[in-house]
Amino acid sequence: MRVLYIVKNYPQLSQSYIKSEINCLIKDFQIEIIATSVPNTPDVECLPYQQISDEEKIIQHIERFKPDIIHGHYLLMAKVISSVSKKTNIPFTIRAHSFDALKNEMADDFPSHISQLHEFLNHDLCKGVLIFPFTRDLLIRIGKVNPNKLIDAPPVVNTKHFFDKTPNGNGIMNTGACIPKKSMETFVSLSKLLPNDTFNLYGLGHDINKIAALNKEIGGRVNFIEPTLYSQMPREYKKHRSLVYTANMQMKTVGWPMAVMEAMASGTMVYMPEVRPDIKDYIGDAGYVYKDVRDIVELLKAPVDMKKREMAFNYSLKFDISAQISKLTNLW
Repeated sequence: MRVLYIVKNYPQLSQSYIKSEINCLIKDFQIEIIATSVPNTPDVECLPYQQISDEEKIIQHIERFKPDIIHGHYLLMAKVISSVSKKTNIPFTIRAHSFDALKNEMADDFPSHISQLHEFLNHDLCKGVLIFPFTRDLLIRIGKVNPNKLIDAPPVVNTKHFFDKTPNGNGIMNTGACIPKKSMETFVSLSKLLPNDTFNLYGLGHDINKIAALNKEIGGRVNFIEPTLYSQMPREYKKHRSLVYTANMQMKTVGWPMAVMEAMASGTMVYMPEVRPDIKDYIGDAGYVYKDVRDIVELLKAPVDMKKREMAFNYSLKFDISAQISKLTNLW
């Protein structure tokens, strides 16, 4: 079966969800990838792709490749994918993410594309949209998307790639794109409260220089790690006893990070901010949820709870892409 991916910013180093999804499918499907825009931190381990931004040229590529299905990521791409689908009469699916399906509470407004989604998704060629369950109400209420088109699904995570029960190092880490919603300045502030610990930030692009300047200005103790290839990240997690994920508690636009399950599979204890009630649904009892990073200082000083660590290993496997991929392939 031929599958054409249409994605933006590919191959971005932080797009491990797209990488994991494709790597899970590639043995059973013939896949080609079109990137409509360029990345700012490229992944040199990416699969072959073509960079095409013009819709008519995308259609020309489709005429050559003759895919059975078009698949894309991000609701931001719904307009382009739907248009191409209608012009070629080839059905499509989309995997939504959190940044393109959540309201920024500080701006008190919804992403502008949400209200138009019914125009692109409520027709027969759309076979389904994989969404985080906590975005369902918004997509139905504001986007007016047909509920039958929406399939609840967790993040795409290759937890088996990280699964390792050997002992961990003693560092404290954070990771992800350095953007305002991640509030990585909170990680810098935390580093001052635990002067005996090593803090490593695997931050990617965007505001990384701003965070580094803040770290220097206020006497933070964070080490800024150079962008690390996905294939090398398992060994990086193993250097740490804790992952302290951070988020802007006013924006509330951080979703369900893949890093959470990658860390659990690595034996790294997870601390996640409770930006919304659904965060507890995601973490379960396999990690810790906090409202203020200062509340977890004593937990971080204490020895790792080995029973909770063992629980996290088993919990992470439930989210492995191999156990979840049928939600997508069943639509095809």
